[in-house]
Amino acid sequence: MTESDLEDAANFERSQKLTEAQRLALRYADQMQADPRVITKAWYDELLRHYTEAQVMELAIFVAINLGFHAVFSTLEFPPAWDHIGPGGRRVERAPAPAR
Repeated sequence: MTESDLEDAANFERSQKLTEAQRLALRYADQMQADPRVITKAWYDELLRHYTEAQVMELAIFVAINLGFHAVFSTLEFPPAWDHIGPGGRRVERAPAPAR
C-alpha cells in the first residue's frame, strides 16, 4: 500500500485503488474502533482468506496498540489523539474538556 493508495481512504469501501484484502483490513480497523464486540471468529476467518496468520496477528496488534495510544493520549489531551482528518477531508478538533 502506498500513500497514493490512501488518497481515498475516507471512502475506502468504494476505493478503486485498494484491493479487496486492503479494504477488509481497513474495515477491520474501523470496526475495532467503532465496536470491537462485533469482531467474531468469522471476521478472522475472512481475514485469513487474504492474509497469513502472522499478518492477521500483526494487523490486530497494530490496531490494538494504536487504539490504546489514542485512549491514553485522550486522557492527557494530547492533540494527535483527537485532531484528525474527518469526513470530506476536514480537520476535526476535540471539544474542550468540561471545567471542573
